[in-house]
Amino acid sequence: MTKLAYLHEPGVLENLRSRYDINAIYTYTGNLLIAVNPFRKLPHLYDSHMMAQYKGAAFGELSPHPFAVADASYRQMMNEGISQSILVSGESGAGKTESTKLLMWYLAYMGGRAAAEGRTVEQQVLESNPVLEAFGNAKTVRNNNSSCFGKFVEIQYDQSGRISGAAIRTYLLERSCVCQVSDPERNYHCFYMLCAAPPKDIQRYKLGNPRTFHYLNQSNCYELDGVDDSKEYIATRRVMDIVGISNDEQDAIFRVVAAILHLGNIEFKKGKGIDSSVPKDEISWLHLKTAAELLKCTTSLIWTGTS
Repeated sequence: MTKLAYLHEPGVLENLRSRYDINAIYTYTGNLLIAVNPFRKLPHLYDSHMMAQYKGAAFGELSPHPFAVADASYRQMMNEGISQSILVSGESGAGKTESTKLLMWYLAYMGGRAAAEGRTVEQQVLESNPVLEAFGNAKTVRNNNSSCFGKFVEIQYDQSGRISGAAIRTYLLERSCVCQVSDPERNYHCFYMLCAAPPKDIQRYKLGNPRTFHYLNQSNCYELDGVDDSKEYIATRRVMDIVGISNDEQDAIFRVVAAILHLGNIEFKKGKGIDSSVPKDEISWLHLKTAAELLKCTTSLIWTGTS
């Protein structure tokens, strides 16, 4: 303790390097868990064997871990009958999204197996993550899967401690990222997934190569290493089925996503009136008409709303 006054940057870096070498990426400060992003997969830290070890263990008895935080929260909820909250905070690229997944995995593991029309409630809770990531995550300078929004996830349990439902509230989606992207970042994943959809869906939503859309070609990054956007699109549709989003609702969602891309390709020129504008050329009018068709409204309705 007496040496803390001499803590310096080389010492901190050496500490972090030592932690990386032994995969000790977690530590406690009181009842807070601090995580260091290892920037690599550590599957052995998060398997079912690890979950079983932390189940019912006293907080601090085992090595620091998100499972310990989740278990302590679950036990306190069951013992005292009081709702619990776990706050996950950190800067971009710190690992908030992955830490939240781990907490949800453990809480779903503790929630038992409540059947719901052929699929479990906990499966629906866990499968909600890919949907949120598709429409709320993007590649940034620091992170290939950065969550550009805040979310409040509420997992509901019955008196026996089994999951009975869940609610997800989204806050502060960074809408400015839709229309302006800096190199080498990418826009939200859903745009690229839809552009890589099967041919019938490409035709249905009137899309094509992402390089042809202004909201996507401001950056030279169109693909992510190790990620197949066409497969991600199919997986996202499957997950939307699991969480109960109907085909009509899915179609409406992707029509809006496609319409946004077409709206971004409309260029304007000065109109006849003061402070007025009109689409610049036939190409802009074509994108306006396409957006109107996707949104199932007339061009005049869109034009009135955007003029």
